[in-house]
Amino acid sequence: AIINTGYPIDMKWTEEYHISSILYTGFAGQSSGYALMEILDGRCNPSGKLPDTWMWDYYDAPASRNFINLKAQEAVPGEKDYGVLVYYEEDIYVGYRYFDSFDVDVAYSFGHGLSYTNFDIVPENVSYDAVAHTLTARVVVTNTGNASGKEVVQLYVAAPETGLEKPKRVFAAFEKTKELAPGESQRLTLVTEDSVFASFDEDNLSYIMDAGVYRVYIGNSLATSVVADTFIVPEKEILRAVEEINPPMEKFHRITKADSSVKCETRFVELENRIPTAAPREKFEPKPLQRKISGVVTYKQLKEDHNLLDDFVAQMTVQELCTMNVCGGANWYGPDQNGEAGKTNVIEKYEMPQMLVSDGNPGINMKKPNIGFPCSTVECATFNKELAYLVGHVIGEESKENNIGLNLGPAMNLHRNILNGRHPEYYSEDPYLGGMMAGYHAKGLRDAGTGCTYKHLFCNNSDSSRKGSHSIVSTRALRELYYKIFEVAISVQKPDALMTGYNAVNGIYPAEDARVLQKLIRGEWGLKSFIMTDWGTYDTVDPVEMVKAGNGWLTEGGEQYIAILKEAVEAGRLSRAVLESNVRDLIYMMIELDI
Repeated sequence: AIINTGYPIDMKWTEEYHISSILYTGFAGQSSGYALMEILDGRCNPSGKLPDTWMWDYYDAPASRNFINLKAQEAVPGEKDYGVLVYYEEDIYVGYRYFDSFDVDVAYSFGHGLSYTNFDIVPENVSYDAVAHTLTARVVVTNTGNASGKEVVQLYVAAPETGLEKPKRVFAAFEKTKELAPGESQRLTLVTEDSVFASFDEDNLSYIMDAGVYRVYIGNSLATSVVADTFIVPEKEILRAVEEINPPMEKFHRITKADSSVKCETRFVELENRIPTAAPREKFEPKPLQRKISGVVTYKQLKEDHNLLDDFVAQMTVQELCTMNVCGGANWYGPDQNGEAGKTNVIEKYEMPQMLVSDGNPGINMKKPNIGFPCSTVECATFNKELAYLVGHVIGEESKENNIGLNLGPAMNLHRNILNGRHPEYYSEDPYLGGMMAGYHAKGLRDAGTGCTYKHLFCNNSDSSRKGSHSIVSTRALRELYYKIFEVAISVQKPDALMTGYNAVNGIYPAEDARVLQKLIRGEWGLKSFIMTDWGTYDTVDPVEMVKAGNGWLTEGGEQYIAILKEAVEAGRLSRAVLESNVRDLIYMMIELDI
């Protein structure tokens, strides 16, 4: 059977129809047919691995029972009228972390993938440096079969349960060999940081390493990995203390090893009845900019002297600042349109250029012939960081050729449920794998001279009722999974921009949450990246509140939103200083991208 889908599917049918061999292609892009032929006739030896667990039955996953599950006679609730409260009861047990920890049989494990040859993976040395906070493993991979091929070495860590309950194993490092001829060997070094497999202590708001014995598993999939070595942490260590960003709005049932039942029901609520939050709204209060020189500062002068940035922004009127806080519209795919997703507004007296943005991830998505790459899930299935970088680099080159300054990707929300409509656009059920592959994709974009955008912040795990979906999730799950995938990507490549999601998290939309935009992104993560909304977020979120929180681009925009912002300034709801700060971030990004 050849499975051509961007999603994992349940696999009961393979036993019913006595399927002996399966080739998963995914959405493999414009050359998928030729690639399939090369694999089937043996010219190419496949080396992909599954970035997600493939189940026997969809309902084997706990997240299946707390999703937007509708009865046959029910219509999908409208995005603007009704909200959907979705309780993340599976908590930290997403994907393989659930199946592995609770010994639930699966069709194919995370990391599974066959080859036309065989490999021996022999660990030489495993060492943990408590001072440098790094875990290093050296292995030798030998092709013991009769065909040339590549192999992926995967490392998992099992932490002791001397304190917090933990998943049985956590994916922590991977490397892929070059193409090895029969009999050929290659030595690989896998290095990871302990923050990748650390636990989050909600009581003390800190990432910790519990005391005890840590087991290091190495293999070519989760199912085949075996203990290669152990190391000991003599006493509990606090790696990093943090502030709470998205505090829980209510207590709810969370799966544990003592109670794996799912008890909460998805609930529909009217959006006009705003869902309460557990903490008061934070304020964003930047300092007003001060002009140091008089006269008009043009964009050309600014590019020649970046120290003029504050003067360039401070010279703008309130009307102009409001204009720059709003996207200039999209060109989509009409008869006279080019396909770009958005553009900056232009204030002619400052001789400003216009920056165009295009949608990601698998291409530039213009209304003209352009390269159609495999979807993100397929890219991730290569477990090949260099290849992810090259994909991003080529998209970046093609973007430059088409006057695209910023690519709206990579998108990297976690694969919580396989029915998420944007599943193929995202990478994996594992935050480390997804973050690494997305980060290298973004690095390729950036090295080619095109900006990259990380999206969607956070828990954008449903495309049904997406603007009214409310994710109710624990602080620990946010920290170990849903923030983590972005943090891993940032460790590889800092983004030029960040895009907030449609959905609310614990009662407040991140698009209007100054805790997320200022304390997490600006503070904890230390990013200067420009922040924008997703297209049409203002359908369910107050545009003024989003701008007040530091969201610098209302997309896709329109004259009415410029007017709304100006009226808010006149009414005292919105300060000039916030507008200046947002526009400063936008102009800074444009300069960095050499627009």
